[in-house]
Amino acid sequence: MVISTDDGNSAKMCWNSNAVVHQGVNIGYYAVVFIFTFILFIMTVQRIVLQNTAAGKAQATSSIKTNSFSILGLFLQLGITWAFAVFSYGPLLIASYYIFTILNSFQGFFLFIYYFNSSTIAREDRSFTASGSTTDTSNTVVTNPH
Repeated sequence: MVISTDDGNSAKMCWNSNAVVHQGVNIGYYAVVFIFTFILFIMTVQRIVLQNTAAGKAQATSSIKTNSFSILGLFLQLGITWAFAVFSYGPLLIASYYIFTILNSFQGFFLFIYYFNSSTIAREDRSFTASGSTTDTSNTVVTNPH
């Protein structure tokens, strides 16, 4: 394929000129990513449901709201960025590419924040500080084990 510029220069580039094959390769790649993400999403939902049924009905009903937010958060985090890539056409083409790139570059950071907020250690720390209890260390005796 020959690419011509406004100033009269041209450059040759190896490119698939068949539009059907070009769209198939691009949409095929996005489809594979969507399928992989959807499979991970289903596995996560299945794991949460199995944990709730094993924990008992009383605890399962109390954590429905928390689990729903977790599922929604994972769904948006893993799927929304690729939705910007797949549905990028028309007048918002460049803007959707920028949004796709920015969201994907911060995805690791978002997953870190999600993991931190959902971890049991962080939950225990928050419940400890929320109760306002402190430990009095004036009567603590430390002995040397050696």
